[in-house]
Amino acid sequence: MLNACSTVEVLPRIAAFLLLDNNLENYLLFFVDGEKSLHNAIVNAFSWFKCYGILLDWYHLSEKYKMELSLALKTRAFRNDILEKIEQQLCNYARNLILIKN
Repeated sequence: MLNACSTVEVLPRIAAFLLLDNNLENYLLFFVDGEKSLHNAIVNAFSWFKCYGILLDWYHLSEKYKMELSLALKTRAFRNDILEKIEQQLCNYARNLILIKN
């Protein structure tokens, strides 16, 4: 377990752990809430690392879809129908990724 006062402060500890444990060949995947300063901190801390990615976490991804669809569509019922279809597709995609990995 790695611990620090903030997420940004724990990033050098993650890097140190990777170096000490010789895990430089693994792919790092960060799930974040979309805060730009956090995204920038990860990029700055791991720009030397060859295999890493940053993804928006599920909650914030769905909230972003809801907000964008609300702006684009006039009726709530139509928005909810489209949102349900998008969420089903995302769930299917995630399940397929898990099945491929296992």
